Amino acid sequence: MGRTDFNQLPDHARLWAFTSGKKLNEDQQQLVETTVGEFLDGWAAHGADLTAAAEIVHDCFLLVGVDQDLTAPSGCSIDAMTRFLRDFGSKIGVDFLDSPNCSFRVGEEITSVDRATFRKLAEEGKVDSDTTVFDLTVPTVGDLRGGKFETSADNTWYAKAFPLSQPTP
Repeated sequence: MGRTDFNQLPDHARLWAFTSGKKLNEDQQQLVETTVGEFLDGWAAHGADLTAAAEIVHDCFLLVGVDQDLTAPSGCSIDAMTRFLRDFGSKIGVDFLDSPNCSFRVGEEITSVDRATFRKLAEEGKVDSDTTVFDLTVPTVGDLRGGKFETSADNTWYAKAFPLSQPTP
């Protein structure tokens, strides 16, 4: 079937979430949407088209979903997506694959940092269990829709990985 609208993907569709590590401007977002869309038009597993969609949220997250009911992605097709994102990202100066892996919101501002920096912020009490984080490990589109992508740190792997204190009243 090929590319579809992200809203047409079922809740059980597989999801990959990537961050650019920085806010993308409108031109960059348009280029990402167009180029990733062209990749999805030809994305296949063992010769069978994958029904997939992509979208950018909050100006810095690239979400790719695939409906596994029609054709499931294979290891080779996932590798192809990874190679594509690495090559494309290097051309536009954005590393979707090795970008900071801790993203969080303070007010309207989204910040992405590496794990060591996030740990330091937690130890200093600058982020806590109520801090809104973005969980790039959510496995399905339904989890995204259900609020598990953008949620408080205590609802994610962040709570186990970092010394997050309870917020002070």
